[in-house]
Amino acid sequence: MSIRRRPLFGGAMACQIPEGWLDVSDMRQVPDHQECWTSSETGALLVIEILEYQSAVSNEAAAEYFYKDLAESNGIVSTSNDLQLTSLSPPTAGRSILVSSDESWGDAIVCRGTGYQKIAQGKEVDALGNPRALPEASW
Repeated sequence: MSIRRRPLFGGAMACQIPEGWLDVSDMRQVPDHQECWTSSETGALLVIEILEYQSAVSNEAAAEYFYKDLAESNGIVSTSNDLQLTSLSPPTAGRSILVSSDESWGDAIVCRGTGYQKIAQGKEVDALGNPRALPEASW
């Protein structure tokens, strides 16, 4: 699989994203604090978010905290088989994962986790009220 460097947040930073993945903002509105990319082949979705610092959460627990917060927003309970946090990486200085256009990271820390949430994208039912089939996606 070919990888390509893509600008994020108006070019403020960049990330390596698989070739052929589509910028979701070309298809629908995406909040300013998110960058979303999707695979047209698998339906997988990559979301990169800039989130507000939570002083009550340690850097080591931040990825899990925000992942569970996202799951709750998506209506998934932590005991569900539709939710799995598969890996956590130790917090690192920002430039080791993302690249700033002006190299001025200051005190930025990247807290990264990888996981799986099974949710409906868009409408959860068709016009007749039948649940939509969800594609399985993995990275």
